[in-house]
Amino acid sequence: MKKKKILAIAIGGIMSVSVVLPGISTIHKMNVNSGFTVNANESEEINFEYVKKHSKEQSFYNSNKGGNFKIYVSTLHVDPLNKVKEVAIYGKLEIPLMSQDIGVSEFDGKLGLGDENFIKYNGAIKSFLIWAPEDKNGKYDKQIFKHDGNIFVRGDSITLTLGGEEYTLKVPDKPMTIDGSFLENAVTEHWGNYMAAVNAGLEIKKDTKDAYLKKNDEARSLLEKINKGDVDITQEQVEKMRKELNEAFGNMIPEPFDRSGIEKQLKIAYEMLDKNGKNGKRYTKETYYSLLDAYSVGKDLISREDLKGIVTSKEGEPIKTHRDFRKAEQDLIDKIKNLKMESYVQTDVSDLEEAYYNAVEKMPKEGFGYAEPSRTEFYDTLDKIDKMLKIDKIYADRAEIDRAKEELEKAVGDLQEVKLDMSAKFNVHVKYMHKMKDAVSPLIKEYFKDENGKDIESTFEAVQGQEVRIPLNSPIIKKFKGYHPSTFHYESDDTTLKLVRVIKTKDGKQHVVFRANAKNMTAGASLGIFYEDGEIAPPAQNDPLKPNARTEEDDNYKIAKNIKTGDLSKKKDEKRNVAKLPETGDNDDVMAACGALMLAGLGVVVAIRRKPKE
Repeated sequence: MKKKKILAIAIGGIMSVSVVLPGISTIHKMNVNSGFTVNANESEEINFEYVKKHSKEQSFYNSNKGGNFKIYVSTLHVDPLNKVKEVAIYGKLEIPLMSQDIGVSEFDGKLGLGDENFIKYNGAIKSFLIWAPEDKNGKYDKQIFKHDGNIFVRGDSITLTLGGEEYTLKVPDKPMTIDGSFLENAVTEHWGNYMAAVNAGLEIKKDTKDAYLKKNDEARSLLEKINKGDVDITQEQVEKMRKELNEAFGNMIPEPFDRSGIEKQLKIAYEMLDKNGKNGKRYTKETYYSLLDAYSVGKDLISREDLKGIVTSKEGEPIKTHRDFRKAEQDLIDKIKNLKMESYVQTDVSDLEEAYYNAVEKMPKEGFGYAEPSRTEFYDTLDKIDKMLKIDKIYADRAEIDRAKEELEKAVGDLQEVKLDMSAKFNVHVKYMHKMKDAVSPLIKEYFKDENGKDIESTFEAVQGQEVRIPLNSPIIKKFKGYHPSTFHYESDDTTLKLVRVIKTKDGKQHVVFRANAKNMTAGASLGIFYEDGEIAPPAQNDPLKPNARTEEDDNYKIAKNIKTGDLSKKKDEKRNVAKLPETGDNDDVMAACGALMLAGLGVVVAIRRKPKE
């Protein structure tokens, strides 16, 4: 069995790299008492002689068998975080005892001591023993036994049952050698992440980078001293260095992103894209969609906050770097320059629009819901037609419009209604989340809380299978100063299942739509609403990056306690003064198109803009 593995670490998040540090051996072990040093070019074998040399002998007498034996327990590593010890165990019988006195059994090509001889550790783990392969005596004349492989022990003792008697074995708190493996792993992993970030184009604040590089050199130097057998080094020094290296790596801060170049090009791109389809002119399809893609990338980048560290979150998305910002700016410049205009005649889409908005307004009869899969197919078709009307209509011919209309009519005609069990009621619990301030990742969220520190929550009653529609200005979708609702998640769906949709009626009002369903009627179901920074602002006519501030106030719809039809928009105060939501029609095709491209897969997205912070 070989002592240690090391090798290369695959760095996730930025790119995959393999890292082998020069000048650091695969084993950093030194005998504290004797000055014994493992050759840097060898992998030392964990065998009887090694464990005997690196442990304190424990002697026992077995009255059942009438003989003595010795046990050697060697702690190889101690995890600095959880203090779990990696332990190797050997034993040796003294004459006259031999394997025939204890027991011999064969399994998997190995000689065991039999099921009645074993060790127990960590309270409940039972593991059996084998006769050591290095003992070349005959099958029934062996004296050296061992545990097959290392074990991981919590605590300072384990129990041995041998020859019908039980013994307590002491487990050393520390290795008898200096263990540099955890420091080595930290050096290797941090260096790999650092190099991957730099190679990906990340710029790091000089003082924090220099502090890490200095500590990295110190850690490497310490590992070299361990490798050379420096007897003055202690395990405490090694652990202290590991912690300091981790801290220096964690303290590296990237430079803030320069967004000015992208913002300038986005404004130009917006103005260019807004001309598409006007006065009988349009951009060629290829150059239009090419710029639209670049626009989406740029909008995504400027919405991102400055990084607080150089390693991405474990969700797997690569971090964006300063090189990405420069590349996106240049890409916008190139795509704007490449725009080509052509004459065209707009295909009449009024019949498709009318059919679409009629379908959007469709709801099941009172006391009924929609059956699957017809419901999902219906909403998938609505999404497809919505994209065509917002983005693709300029390039669609009559045949495409007719096919789309036929597809929509079929989806509407195929909708199947099922009668609801009105007694199958449950509560939908609505919770409100936003990005945690100063979190290392924007994916880390926290709940809005009231003045008493409790999570803010709303509840409404629904019926199993009910079609629920909630208008965006419903009091269920609460307002929080400085934030706007962005995505909706029913029963913690990450949007893969499309459990929640956002639809827009002909009058421009948006509604959150889902099918009420609860696996446990007592516990109910959950609707999570995620908010982003910035308040809702009206459509920007000229500058997409700096929309005007909203001036109109909205006093919300009033919702009845018991929802019968599920269409919450029908329960309203007739005197309400509803502030307009941003349009995504003819005057706002650019933002609608961009939103459709950017936000696919990121949640059910509300088509709104943010009012910039002062």
